[in-house]
Amino acid sequence: MEDQKEKPTIVRDSDQKPLTNVDKQNFLEQIKNLKKTQDLLKMGNFGGIKSEYKFWSTQPVPQLHRDCEVDFGPLNKENNIDNIQKEPYTLPDGFEWKDVGLSITNEIDKLYEFLKSNYIGDESNLFGMEYSKDFLKWYLSPPGMHKDWIISVLKEDKIKNRKKMIGFISAIPTKIFINNVEIEMAKVNFLCVKKEYRYKRLAPVLIKEITRRANLKNIWQGVYATYTYLPKPFSKAEYFYRSINLKKLLDVQYTYLPNKMPIGKALKNNELPDEPQISGFRKMTEKDIDQIYELIEKNRNKYKIYEIFSKEQISHLLLPRNNIIYTYVLEDENNKITDFCSFYAMNRTILKNNSKHKKIKLAYSIMNYNSSISMKELLKNAIILAKQNNFDAYNCIDYKENSDNFKELSFMEKIGKIKYYFYNFVCPDTPIDDISLIFI
Repeated sequence: MEDQKEKPTIVRDSDQKPLTNVDKQNFLEQIKNLKKTQDLLKMGNFGGIKSEYKFWSTQPVPQLHRDCEVDFGPLNKENNIDNIQKEPYTLPDGFEWKDVGLSITNEIDKLYEFLKSNYIGDESNLFGMEYSKDFLKWYLSPPGMHKDWIISVLKEDKIKNRKKMIGFISAIPTKIFINNVEIEMAKVNFLCVKKEYRYKRLAPVLIKEITRRANLKNIWQGVYATYTYLPKPFSKAEYFYRSINLKKLLDVQYTYLPNKMPIGKALKNNELPDEPQISGFRKMTEKDIDQIYELIEKNRNKYKIYEIFSKEQISHLLLPRNNIIYTYVLEDENNKITDFCSFYAMNRTILKNNSKHKKIKLAYSIMNYNSSISMKELLKNAIILAKQNNFDAYNCIDYKENSDNFKELSFMEKIGKIKYYFYNFVCPDTPIDDISLIFI
């Protein structure tokens, strides 16, 4: 006797119960959560998102799993300086706040050594970040800087009878244009805590302290960027790099050979000319500031979000300084600047003890403008200029005007996306092509 096959149950519309209001609400909630998940996936690095952010859930930033009260503008509109505490936040016994004097040799030495040992920005832990003392002085002291925004935390070492730096945070003032609104902000950078003290929740205290000091200057919004996913970025970008000293980069495992390409062929394909392919590139000088400023002003209208710079700030930011910032201009026959490129220098220290190299020198594109030549030509010549200055690789963000040329210029992708955040401000998610913000 054949087994009886179970007949499928047929559900007729007339058999289904009508949806209740609760059912409808649950369904809408599921749709909302799906939309949020899709948004998070678009931002990249979904695996790095935590289920809970205890500190950030208490801060005026967009949250991951609840809607903002506003679509655009400040989350906390309280801006009364009288309500801001005048004294720094309390630290545990044996810890103290100390403003870092950038012109005091002993203090800049301590900051340099602290960041070199603790500010590691590579997930592989193969490379550390090394910002030179002169670089730190340059970046942290733009026109209008506030000395009390360069903050460290010291801990008393009774055995050695000294105080050692175990935490640091900094900010510089900036003005940000966001969808036709100009806002004074604090641009925060170099948040760093010595590893063995991170369990003490020192990072949140540093953030609250820099916020308090900004508020006392009547600044209520902040902007920052990090490779870490936090609630909640308004944009993302990714750095790509072009090898210059390929042999050295292979030795330290900074790069790899694509598709098991023989090293001889890879080295040949990676070769660069010794001189720029377009004649006329020269270093920027003070007399170029007015023209550079005009080009930047002209160019910024294509962005929805950008930093507003004064001439003094442009001078500080772009005038060449050896081993810090490199800017080259191209002129026409009437001595009018038509194009320029700029990049800053940063060393990555090699953390492997068995490496014959101690560090690699990286160029990071900071600001470019082209009108008489293509962006591809500008980037290619910028890489050659970096080679002339003994850089090992050239890095830039994947703006479309850059990324359209990456393949032909032999750029390679680096793992990790940088995310952009506002503090106490909400704006719609914005593609990186609509943004011009400079982070070091």
